[in-house]
Amino acid sequence: MAVLLTGATSTPIVPSAVSMALFGQFVGGVFEIVIAWWLAIIAIMALLLHVLPFGNWIYALGGDHPYREPCRQVLREVRDRRLGAEASVELIHEFAYVRLRQSGNRIEAARSARSIMRSFSLHVVEPSDMERAVDLWCEHERLDVRDAIFAAQALNREIGAILTPDRDFDGIVGLQRIDPADAEAVASLTAR
Repeated sequence: MAVLLTGATSTPIVPSAVSMALFGQFVGGVFEIVIAWWLAIIAIMALLLHVLPFGNWIYALGGDHPYREPCRQVLREVRDRRLGAEASVELIHEFAYVRLRQSGNRIEAARSARSIMRSFSLHVVEPSDMERAVDLWCEHERLDVRDAIFAAQALNREIGAILTPDRDFDGIVGLQRIDPADAEAVASLTAR
């Protein structure tokens, strides 16, 4: 088809100045700028796993990480009904999405999501949750909107603790963040 249209097997493409600036330049004459873009993407993904609440579940399912075993232990406690657990349906949504991206297998992702759903008391997002979430989001600059929804749901249901490695929940009045790696703090949840 290319031969019929252009008379050759390849066509030279002259990139615009913008695309050359973003993707086609050498930095210091040593490496292409696209390498810096990849490093930035990797850094952002690493940050997201430490910031977003679904990071707990990803740690539990993933490779070696300091949170992997503590998160697995928490899930065992929930599964064995030694620890009561409540979650937003939005958390299940995030979990299923990330599990699908991780495994590439929709059936496996659905099986994992259903397992989590059966282990938790689930809460839907109500209009009052959204109202409070927007207030929290405005009050706490480090808190993203989805995390603000999780915090609002907990506060509106008088759930006083949230189990997450995400420090963005620190400082929310009425909500104590429990780090999954803090075995003593996690054990205090079973006593509540």
